[in-house]
Amino acid sequence: MPSAAATPSVLPQHAMMWHYACDIDRACVDRWNPWILYVASGAARSNRAVHRVSLATGVHQRDLNRSLQEALLANLELVGPAQFVEEEQSFSRALQAQLELNRSATTPT
Repeated sequence: MPSAAATPSVLPQHAMMWHYACDIDRACVDRWNPWILYVASGAARSNRAVHRVSLATGVHQRDLNRSLQEALLANLELVGPAQFVEEEQSFSRALQAQLELNRSATTPT
């Protein structure tokens, strides 16, 4: 294109990229982080921009307590589901009606 150099490139004064990294555990996320920063740096270099990095949010992993889960499940299976008296059932139905909830979804079979 003989006239391409005559048209100036229009670049915004600033641009923003958002990246979310998630994986099975924090160690895996930490392995991805340098690559994500490298990509952001490359995007900035591609148009001679300056880039900065800030952490907007972070979510911590949940450490599950398998022993507690198994003990709780065993006890729930031992005692069975909760039994509710008619007064409690009536109160629940009144709340469901007020909130316009589908009663059939919560009616025991």
